[in-house]
Amino acid sequence: MKKVFDLLKKEGLTNNEKIERKVMYEWSPNEIIDFNEKLLDAIEPQPKANSNIANFNYVANSNLSAQRFGNSCVGLNCRLQRIDRLTRFAALYSDRIYIQNYFDIYPNRPLPPHMSIKWIDDNLREPFADDLKVLLALKPLLENSIVCFVKHPAFHFCPSCMRKYLPVLTETQTELKNKTQALSDNYLDSTSARIALWFQIPGECCIDLKGPEDLFAHGQIYDVRSDPWLLKKANSAHGRISARDIKLSKKELKRTGIIERGLKEVADDILFQHFCSRFVSAKYLTDRDVDVQLLDSLTYDDDFKAYNEVLRNRIIYNLPLLDSVPLNYLLEVRRKEHDAFLVYRNTISHIISEYLAQRKPISSREGQQIYEDIIYPKLCELNAKVNSIKSSAMRAFKRDIAITSTVAILGMYSGLLPIETQAIVAGLGGLKAARDALQLLSRSITTPDEIRSDNFYFLWKLSKKQGGAHR
Repeated sequence: MKKVFDLLKKEGLTNNEKIERKVMYEWSPNEIIDFNEKLLDAIEPQPKANSNIANFNYVANSNLSAQRFGNSCVGLNCRLQRIDRLTRFAALYSDRIYIQNYFDIYPNRPLPPHMSIKWIDDNLREPFADDLKVLLALKPLLENSIVCFVKHPAFHFCPSCMRKYLPVLTETQTELKNKTQALSDNYLDSTSARIALWFQIPGECCIDLKGPEDLFAHGQIYDVRSDPWLLKKANSAHGRISARDIKLSKKELKRTGIIERGLKEVADDILFQHFCSRFVSAKYLTDRDVDVQLLDSLTYDDDFKAYNEVLRNRIIYNLPLLDSVPLNYLLEVRRKEHDAFLVYRNTISHIISEYLAQRKPISSREGQQIYEDIIYPKLCELNAKVNSIKSSAMRAFKRDIAITSTVAILGMYSGLLPIETQAIVAGLGGLKAARDALQLLSRSITTPDEIRSDNFYFLWKLSKKQGGAHR
């Protein structure tokens, strides 16, 4: 990704403020499109995963990778929060994470001159500026090849090619469609919908929906519609002094198709990520309950193993670890303590696999529970062990150094000859005692070997930067 960030540097797009100024106020729409083409040329095709490390390669869904499509919030702050979480997960657990290229979806030809300023701002300027800011947030991981973009046309996905080259995915698509239809009734029961009467634009009405965050960002969305039957229902209430928002029945909500549309977007996301995972030999990574429900419905080869893999990765992703440790420090420790990183990661993976083997009901709470029951006590145990070892070493150091100092002072003030002083020092251990004292001092201020060999040493060292383990 060096070419990409060299290109950003050349254009002066090195921080969010400079991106905002240039994209939102200085560049013309066609200059934005031209620069996007340069970006696409600079992004290298994604490397295929090494099968030896495939268990730690992931394909992130649209929510985790902070895409601007799907059911997730497209606000920049929310996207950056999701990226921060993804980068920490990547640094703590993965060899490589693949995400869809943000810049593939922009126009590749000049815009017609009649396009409105509002359309350009809403669909080009602001989205492109935000995508560049997300790109900067990913820079440390992209430069270390821990995060990679899935790039077109090196990676191509369309229904005809899917049927031709991976017919099993056509079956997957059918199964996902059937499952989304079966799930829609459950989501209808947990969703409320009203026609918002404060929205008054001729020929349109607004539906205020509240329901599960898997389908509705932050649990609530507004959907502007122009269906004649909805307009008729909305117009019947306008003009009434005491009119309130009009509640839609479950039957009417189903008629809008909003629930089915949201589930279809999730299913399409799963299908795309599943295709990616086969293409680059990586595992599917999600944090959405609905993804797990849909994946559980698949009946093709080795489905339970695949399902368990998704659950395991989801639990690992939800472990509440190291939110305040600087990302660059995390990457530095990973690089310098790579063997400890590998041991720690294998240990976490083993813990999760054993947990799943019990076939307990799995929820988003499991990551927190495993952290509290297993990982946090282990970090506290390491802290206690380190403090005990260092305290003992410091006490012994003070004792030995006091003896040596006493002998030196005795030699200075008692009038003993140097050779006699040496005899006394020799009787108390001599130079070996001094060396031992220095070793004790070193042991009291460095990490003991028995701690460095612990399976959780990597995480423990990182947690010290954060100020200790946190619940």
